[in-house]
Formats: sequence, structure tokens, C-alpha cells
Amino acid sequence: MTVSGPGHPASDDPLASERLAMVGQLVVAQFDLETAIAALTRSGGDAVTAQTQLQNITQLRQQIGTASPTALATLRSEIVAAVAQSHSAVQEARTAAHGTDGEGAALASLASRAQSQATAFMRDLHQYDGLLQFENDAERDAYRQRAEERRRQHDAGIAEGGPEGALKASGAAYGQAVDLAVHGGSGDPALMRRVDELAASTAALRAGMIRDGKDVSKFDENMRDDLRAIMRSKGKSDAEIDALLAAHPDNPMDAMKAFVQQDRASFTDRELDSIKAKVERGVDTATASTEHVVESRLASPATSNAIADVVAKLRASGVTDAAKVADAAPAHGVTLQNASAPVPGVAHH
Repeated sequence: MTVSGPGHPASDDPLASERLAMVGQLVVAQFDLETAIAALTRSGGDAVTAQTQLQNITQLRQQIGTASPTALATLRSEIVAAVAQSHSAVQEARTAAHGTDGEGAALASLASRAQSQATAFMRDLHQYDGLLQFENDAERDAYRQRAEERRRQHDAGIAEGGPEGALKASGAAYGQAVDLAVHGGSGDPALMRRVDELAASTAALRAGMIRDGKDVSKFDENMRDDLRAIMRSKGKSDAEIDALLAAHPDNPMDAMKAFVQQDRASFTDRELDSIKAKVERGVDTATASTEHVVESRLASPATSNAIADVVAKLRASGVTDAAKVADAAPAHGVTLQNASAPVPGVAHH
């Protein structure tokens, strides 16, 4: 069979055979999806999931023909994931079109949603690298090792297929999202929305599998192990970890969510400490006892910009509690106001 259309490689391309093989995988998935969509259309079923997967397949085909060798290597894993997702979408569509096994179709829908969100997050992971914060190189290296292991678990789940594979892939992505959040990402609202979405879709799939009589004990065990590794990386003791897990014995995902909430709550305090340090560095210790000098230093562009930068981060994270901020305000007669009030010495535009 001769493959033509979007993504078809040029005959003189040294990587032509590899590109052709990748296009071939996508063509098979495309044909299956188109057939499934047609069946759903005839039966009046919902074809949104299958159409989304078809669009993804088409976009990947268009990229193959012009992708550089480096980009082509990246596309390999995306194609494996896309083909697996299309297979799940086709199975779900066939079940819905024939009107059989309603509960199975519902579980397949949950699996498809969780898997799609997990794969999208793992694909976009590097765009959050700028948020990461580590105390030292060893902590950074350990984080990267955990991320690589989760990527392997995600890919293994995609290859396995079915609700079990989707739950494995989704659990790996959620664990990575939590790790990212507590290592600098908790102050980014857009990231935290994705973390919450991953938590919701993974939890829904887990609950659906339990209703369907499927065993999720291995998944729960993996989640507990992942949470232990994350909490230890943040300096938590085994006693603290055991206490958090004991508070959520039936679902370790709830323990993960609780730990993320703890980190988000501490974000304000960390930023306030940073503000105090910036203020103190900008004050001449020889005359720091004079309030007039302190206020003068705070009004300087360098110090004002430093404070404005951190205050902007606080506002982005939703800090509005004036009492809490005032209690933690820096010394020297300087009071930091909440996000809705003016900040002394900071220019407002």
C-alpha cells in the first residue's frame, strides 16, 4: 500500500523509511477512527472523543514530513500515545454505537478523558521548567529521576491500554504534577488548574473502576510510594508522612491533594520571608534604626521593584488576608498591605 497525503516523506530523505513507518501507524489509526465516527453518526451517538483523537492524528501526520531528526525522535513517543488513545476511543465508540455494555462504555469514557489529560500534561511538562525551585543540585537531580520514572510509567500505561493502563498513565502524570507543584509551581494559577483537573479525572476513573469491580490496590500502592518520595524530597519526616497517609486511609490521592494544599498555604509565608530579606538587604544597617531612612530606602527604584515583583506573585496566588499579611510584615516600622490595598513605597500603575 502506498501512503500519501499529509506527512508523506520525500523520496530522497535519508529518514524517509522511518517517516513512512510512522505515517503508516497513524493512517491505520485514522481509518479506524473514521469508521468509528461514521458508526456513531448513524446511531446518533456522541462522537466528540473520537473526533478529537482524529484531529490529533491528523496534526501528527502533518508534522512528520517536515520534522527535523531531533523533532522526529520526540514525535515517536507522541505517536505511540496517540495510537493507543485512538484505540481506546475506537473501542468506546464501537460500544456506544452498538448500544451494549452501558457501564463499560461509561468506564471507557472516563479512561479516555483521564488518559488524554495525562498525556497532554506529560507532553507539556517542560514548559513549566522555569517555575522549578531547588535547594541544591542533588535535589534537582532527584526530581529529574522521579520525573523520568513517571514518564516510563505513563508510557507503559498507554501501551497497556484499557482502563487499567489509563489509570496507570494518569496516576503517573498526577504524581508528576504534584511534584512540580511543591517544587515551585504552586504559585502559578494556570498550572494549579491543570493539577486540579488531573486530580479530578484520575479520581473519577479510579472511582469508576471500583464501581466496575476492578482492583485498584496496585494503583493506590504506587500513589503512596510516590507521595512518600515527594514528601521526603521536601524534608518531611517519616512520622509526618505516615500521619498524612493515615488521615486518608481509603484513598492516597486525597493525601496527595492535602499535601499540595499545605504547600500552597505556605507559599504566602515563603514569599513574605523573601520580601523581608529584600527589604533588609536594601537598608543601610548603620542607620536602620531611623524610620525615615527605612522609608527612603523602600522608596528607591531598586527596592521598590524588588518588593513589587514579589507582591505581584502574592497577588497572582490569591493572597487577600490582610490580618495574616500584617502579622508577618517586616520590621523597621514597615507594614505590608494585602493584595487589595496600596503597598508603601511601591509605585502603582
